[in-house]
Amino acid sequence: MPRIQQIFFIAIFSLTAAISSGQDSLFSVVNLCNRVQDVTVWLNVFSNDPAFANAKNAIEKAAIDKNEHGVMFGRDASGKMIHSGIVSEKTRNASSVNINFPGAFADMHNHPGNTAPSAGDIYNLIKVNRHHSAFDTRCAMLANGTIYAIVITDRQKADSFISKYPPEQTAGYSPRFPEKLFSEFAEIKSYLINIQEMDRMKADEIATAFILDKYNCGVDLFLYDGSKRFSRVVVREMISGNGNRFYQMELCAE
Repeated sequence: MPRIQQIFFIAIFSLTAAISSGQDSLFSVVNLCNRVQDVTVWLNVFSNDPAFANAKNAIEKAAIDKNEHGVMFGRDASGKMIHSGIVSEKTRNASSVNINFPGAFADMHNHPGNTAPSAGDIYNLIKVNRHHSAFDTRCAMLANGTIYAIVITDRQKADSFISKYPPEQTAGYSPRFPEKLFSEFAEIKSYLINIQEMDRMKADEIATAFILDKYNCGVDLFLYDGSKRFSRVVVREMISGNGNRFYQMELCAE
């Protein structure tokens, strides 16, 4: 069973309320972590391969211009992990997906605005995966060094999600969640910033992970830490003794 490492907790609540409201959700966290344990192991093989570090360094150098840049990851004929050259465009919303890259299974791009993977990242991953099942991972690297990975862990759920909650698309802009999900995402993010006094980057991360889980997206959010390891992000919505809600973020560990 994975060890659950709590890294973030902002709230004042009674001990009785914490115990009564938290036990069931704690079991849910354990189940979520168990479900993605194999994926976590694979991500950490991936992130410790020289190709990952080389691609990361190349993007960091290119990102000086504050635009988006990306690379593809694949495998050569011998099975060795490889990455493409930099895909660069004079925009903050470049796409690095080139499914014709040999053995394509993932990509990485930077987010100049220091935000978690966007709805556009999520929907684009699901759409490409529908036709190319080997491509199931997208990494987003922030200017402050934070790296996220979104991984399709259940193709059936991902396909159901995009059918039930298709993206809203405005010409010239990245796809976003449909109004119902977008409004909930925005409200949670605002609550985290204004009530729990989180910075915008952390609020964006937590709101994204919460929406992915609540709506059974089939896509999981992972966070890369300083020890060169990815851990699955889990968010619990808790209710305090006085009825106020708060959000607790935890990381699964191998």
